[in-house]
Amino acid sequence: MKIPSFLTHFFFDRQSASGFGLMRIVWAALVLITFIVQGTDLLFFYSDQGLMNPEVSQAVLRTAHRFSLLSYIHSPLLLGCIYGIFIFFLCMMLVGIAPRVSTIVSVLLLFTFNERMPYVLGGGDTVLRTVGFILMLSPSIEAMSLQRLFLQLKHAEKNQQLLPPLTMPLWPYRLLVWQVIIVYVYSFFDKLRGATWLHGTAAQIALHHPTFARSLIVSDAISPALSFITYATLLFEALWIGLLIPRWFTDLLPQWMQAIRLKRLLIAAGIIFHLSIFVLMEAGSFSLAMMMAYIGLLRDDDRAWLRKKIGSAAWKHAAHPIVILFDGHCGLCTRSTTIIMLMDWLQQ
Repeated sequence: MKIPSFLTHFFFDRQSASGFGLMRIVWAALVLITFIVQGTDLLFFYSDQGLMNPEVSQAVLRTAHRFSLLSYIHSPLLLGCIYGIFIFFLCMMLVGIAPRVSTIVSVLLLFTFNERMPYVLGGGDTVLRTVGFILMLSPSIEAMSLQRLFLQLKHAEKNQQLLPPLTMPLWPYRLLVWQVIIVYVYSFFDKLRGATWLHGTAAQIALHHPTFARSLIVSDAISPALSFITYATLLFEALWIGLLIPRWFTDLLPQWMQAIRLKRLLIAAGIIFHLSIFVLMEAGSFSLAMMMAYIGLLRDDDRAWLRKKIGSAAWKHAAHPIVILFDGHCGLCTRSTTIIMLMDWLQQ
């Protein structure tokens, strides 16, 4: 059966894989830091001798639709081996050695640790699992990896030019967009069920709560603006549903409105929003995880726009692009020039 052309374009048009490659790196870094910090409490959280022994696990954890390899490991030594394997594959995923295998193993081991002790999890852990699952399924995950770098160096030494940019179909991007929309829009409707958000006091309460506030002095200083921040948060989360508006509809809008891309505005607002949460509140890894997901939301035109804005500001006084002369018969020269070209994100 032939797939309708609009579905083919919607799911299988090609885009650069660089965004998902960079998201893979940041994902691995966040999970790696999280579990290195947890390393001192490994036995307490994940072993039979810790908080959740087998008797307690059977009583309080769900049994349906749940699997954890750690449920069948009762030796602290074996637990330490699994933990070491997890850290090893996260490091491989971070630098991009066998990125497909290391991504799959890292994501599955993240699930197995999370399912062994779900009571230490927060919203950031849920975002990391969701994005990790999408990364595990995504094609061309080797973008921005050492594996890809070695191929580039080998190709450039032989052909004096870079390989074509690595591309991927659009469907992983669509999955990521839908998941981010669900996070924000569900959060918006959930907030409407309570009174504090509608009364404009939610931010005031959260930033003065001794458990969550990093500094009550700072909270007092910005207290006059907290009612505005409460309503601005509701508006910010509600606007994410606007990403479901099809492109053909936005093309009917006036030119000045088309120039204002909703997604770019939301990502910029989201960075300010989550950085503020990270600085002002003890809210776990949620803010960092959401900003990590933003990396995958940037498509080719978004990166080109960002490159143009940063490049024009950084090189506005340059008379012409930088010119590099090198010896095409020197292996060291061609390798060095290849690395410079790969790092030339601003195309200078």
